[in-house]
Amino acid sequence: MTDPVIRSAITNAGNTFIATKVQSNQAISLTRFVLANVPTITETTPVDLNASLPDAQYRVWDGGVTRTSKSDADTVVFSLSLDTTVGDFDANFFGLLSDDDTLVAVSYMTPIHKRKNDPATGKQGNMIVRSMLVKFTNAAAALNITVPVESWQIDFQAQVSQVGADLTAHLSAADPHSVYYLKTTVDQKFTDHEGASNPHPVYYLKSAVDQKFTDHEGAGNPHPVYLTQAEGDGRYVLQGGAIPVGLMSFFAGTTPPSGWLEANGASLSTSTYAQLFSAIGYTHGGSGSTFNLPNAQRRVMRGAGSGLSVGQTQNHAIQNITGEFQITDDYIARPWPSINHAGAFYGVNWANQAFGNAGYDAVGTQYSKTGFDASRVVSTADETRADGIILLPIIYYGS
Repeated sequence: MTDPVIRSAITNAGNTFIATKVQSNQAISLTRFVLANVPTITETTPVDLNASLPDAQYRVWDGGVTRTSKSDADTVVFSLSLDTTVGDFDANFFGLLSDDDTLVAVSYMTPIHKRKNDPATGKQGNMIVRSMLVKFTNAAAALNITVPVESWQIDFQAQVSQVGADLTAHLSAADPHSVYYLKTTVDQKFTDHEGASNPHPVYYLKSAVDQKFTDHEGAGNPHPVYLTQAEGDGRYVLQGGAIPVGLMSFFAGTTPPSGWLEANGASLSTSTYAQLFSAIGYTHGGSGSTFNLPNAQRRVMRGAGSGLSVGQTQNHAIQNITGEFQITDDYIARPWPSINHAGAFYGVNWANQAFGNAGYDAVGTQYSKTGFDASRVVSTADETRADGIILLPIIYYGS
């Protein structure tokens, strides 16, 4: 009689069921077996990990687990024992179910033939034992199984038969140890290896690596994909130190940006603003532990030189405006004086007299009128100023 060929596995649904129970610290209860005779299952059919229970028309037996015991901490044995009162049926499907009818594990078997006693005909029934091993980490604890497995629960006949067949094949082979090298072969391989100029062609020789590093370090720019420091310095204007402490500028906002102060003549601590003090000192006033900022409010900046010094201030002034007029009396040529104007002076035509000449009133009094207008010489407004826009004067004090 040929030993049954059994192909077994925990189903995907079974793995999910067990993992969920373990993670939630819930009891795992596997309580039922189902036997079926499915026409599509043969001796070479692989177990379907997504298998479900066969249709009812193929199920031949459904009942409780006969015995549960542990083989070790990670392996639990579920056994089914059917005596001679059960039958008649054939089965090639063996399924283990949980208490919520999840198909946890399944085995495909070479068909077994279960027969029961029939006293009327004298037919002798048979008894079968089938066991299923469920293995996962700490399976015995998760299933609360403490009873050790008994010898009747495991059929060792298949394993013993396979061991015998393997031993026979081993002893009859020309080279029963084909997975090994002979000692002489290994010795020769090592000899060939040591004699090779480069026995490890997948590696660089030490000398080659050393030479590569030497070539690398000696290159003008060994990392052309990166910027050199000089190249980087040329690209980034606001790098550290690019703005000299003490630099003055104007800002379009009302609050100085970070690192800048309003240039308003304020008195500062020489220790708090040490960098700025080092740059400008007492040039704009102060002494001892304080120094003054330059006061650029309502002032324009002028470059030092040609008699002007850094820190010097100038009050407002206007360009000198000049002009003149000359009165000439010539009673021989005409009975009134002539007036000549230059610069900001000009003559006014009054009382219908010739422009710039003197005249006489009704009683013979001489008169003349001269005007003054600076716009004839320079640009004018209601205040003396340069063309400009009002911005916030600031000075850089460092970081």
